[in-house]
Amino acid sequence: MQSRFRQQSRRKNKENTAQHPAIATKQDKLDNQMAILVGGISVVGAAWMLTLLGLVIDTAYAGLPVTRSLIIPLIISGLIASTAAGLRVWMSNRSAVRAENRVRSVLADTSMVKPLSPQTEGEDRLGSQINLMNDGVERLTLYRQTFIPQIGAALAIPVLTLLWIAVVIDWVSALVIFISIPLIPILVRGFMLVLKKVSSNSRRARNELAAAYLDAIEGMDTLQLLGASQRVGQKLAAQGEVNRLSIMRLLSKNQLVLFVIDISFSMFIVAAAAIMAVIRIDSGAITVGAGATLVLMSIFLIEPIDQVGAFFYVGMGGMASQRAINRYLSAEEVTPEQPTESENISIDSAPAVALKNVSFSYGELDVLKHADLEVKSGQHIAIVGPSGQGKSTLLKLVQGSLTPAEGQIFLNDKPLTAQQLRSHSAVVAQRTWLFAGTVADNLALVAPDATEEEMWQALDTAHVGDEIRSLPNGLDTVVGERGYGLSGGQAQRISIARALLSRRHLLLMDEPTSAVDLHSEALISQALGEIGNDRTMIMVTHRHGLLPSADQILEVKKLQVNTLSTGSDFAATEENNA
Repeated sequence: MQSRFRQQSRRKNKENTAQHPAIATKQDKLDNQMAILVGGISVVGAAWMLTLLGLVIDTAYAGLPVTRSLIIPLIISGLIASTAAGLRVWMSNRSAVRAENRVRSVLADTSMVKPLSPQTEGEDRLGSQINLMNDGVERLTLYRQTFIPQIGAALAIPVLTLLWIAVVIDWVSALVIFISIPLIPILVRGFMLVLKKVSSNSRRARNELAAAYLDAIEGMDTLQLLGASQRVGQKLAAQGEVNRLSIMRLLSKNQLVLFVIDISFSMFIVAAAAIMAVIRIDSGAITVGAGATLVLMSIFLIEPIDQVGAFFYVGMGGMASQRAINRYLSAEEVTPEQPTESENISIDSAPAVALKNVSFSYGELDVLKHADLEVKSGQHIAIVGPSGQGKSTLLKLVQGSLTPAEGQIFLNDKPLTAQQLRSHSAVVAQRTWLFAGTVADNLALVAPDATEEEMWQALDTAHVGDEIRSLPNGLDTVVGERGYGLSGGQAQRISIARALLSRRHLLLMDEPTSAVDLHSEALISQALGEIGNDRTMIMVTHRHGLLPSADQILEVKKLQVNTLSTGSDFAATEENNA
């Protein structure tokens, strides 16, 4: 038992530390190394400048004139230090922008090809994913491309500074200061471990607030009709307060880091350098100018640590975002024995569809358990059953929006991945989504090369062509987002026309008449009945008016898919009952 627990812990730790290739590329690492190198050049330039400044002090202290042989190198060294420091900041910011664009692109691509999750809670909710792709990516890239180079500088710059002090000024003073150097990584690493949970909680609170806010915006009309807008507003305010408190906790911890670093390290370093300078000057080991340089360089030595403390919250927030993005990108499909994406599967006719031993659940709630389904080529299937039994889930599995926990889905006896299923099916959903633009624009989404004649043919087949012709601008009629400006029935029939125009031979209909009036339902039923056997159609419905056109009626109930009757038998039964 303990051995298994240790194995699980090691596996979990490995998953947390392993980085997805998109997060840390070779170019990112090279950019960080170059930023640290340029930072080192800045330190060398500054050390040279401070050493020359010490010589100027010694020259003036001795009553000698300060010549151009000292002034010109002093100016040059200052220019080198300032230019390198500015270049390091520019390189880090440029690298962060480049990495941000790349990671956002990878996240967007991943969200398009990975199986869609139920999106019921946590990081699967749409608002959380949007927040992850915006705020999360920004925090990640700031952490990796600006904070990490600062950490590298915090470790490298003190070493360079001490080497310069030891070689150019006084090795004894360098040795004394060196004793305090190990405190740097110990302090930084220690506070990172302590604040890891705080940063994760802060990120989680932001994601939950973003998800809840998006839900409220999308359902604003429903909330107002139900009189629940005030209650939801109060809930959002409470979540906003939780988010505010989590941010304040993170910032308060950041201030604690600043306090500890400033008190326990900075003051000690400067005091040690000042004391050593006085002692070594009194002993005649170094000059007054060298002593001044020693004190000034000790201040410069703690500058990187101050920067790390000042931006410590960037590191903590970035680490939490990095873990979340890494989990999102590294999530694998759980379907066993999935075929490779490289298989080029061409389907030029109505495919046969088969589900074999398919199981799926939402968390601990089983929806399908070892279910089987066979649909012949060109067959039109209607799926019925009580609400909540898994009809829409079954359809989402066939369309590739969900991935079965067990079993496989076949088209023409070939197992397909979720992405391949999506590429070979055309879906008409319960809630039609038409994009802002013209009717032609919405049809061209699935067939950019379609002619006007083909568009009209698809609209006529969907029994909406005459209504579009009656509009002043015909195909150029402007519609708003979600079909604003059209009736629900018109929008749904345009959606059917779009599916027909896609030239895909597997049509999936999810309650196509659930949100339309009786007249539109009759037109949609007629349109579906006229679809030939050159397309395989699977339709989920509660409406009996759509069932007579089906070749076979199936029922999803008690985790299984069962055959009820044929459409003709159902029609005869309805007539007898009448």
